[in-house]
Amino acid sequence: GSGGLGGFAVQFARWAGAQVAATCSGANVDYLKSLGVDRVIDYRSENISTAIKNWAPGGLDYLLDAVGVSTLPNALELVRAGGTLVSIPTLVDDGDYAAAATQARDVKRVFSTMDDINCAATLSKIANLLANGEIALPPIRELPLTEAAEAHRLIQSGHNRGKLILKVADL
Repeated sequence: GSGGLGGFAVQFARWAGAQVAATCSGANVDYLKSLGVDRVIDYRSENISTAIKNWAPGGLDYLLDAVGVSTLPNALELVRAGGTLVSIPTLVDDGDYAAAATQARDVKRVFSTMDDINCAATLSKIANLLANGEIALPPIRELPLTEAAEAHRLIQSGHNRGKLILKVADL
């Protein structure tokens, strides 16, 4: 929940009125609480599955996996029948869950990809939410282009808070 995508996802979910649980390491617990997360799960000190089952005994309506299937191999078991499991391909792994298993559990499976078709209204809404202070930008860390390998290593570790950008040149 503390990465760039996760930080936006929890804020959008809260803005839409959802109760939100998110995982992070201990160093990011306060950050996620500041974003309004109802149940912050420190994956280093808590069992994610147990924490979710205690928080949402009937299962989750919607689970967004922004890290990869290897970090939450039993994610499908946490989603209620009729719920949705969204997996996003990452540098950690492809984030895909077996189609047959999701069908058998009556869970809608979305393998997320991004496109820019008909996105103007959504981007306008996001810009308005930012301008009105209803959501916040994630922390942004700038690295010089000469540190591209380090930036890649940080992203691939799956433990980066916010977003990394590479500065190509001074203007």
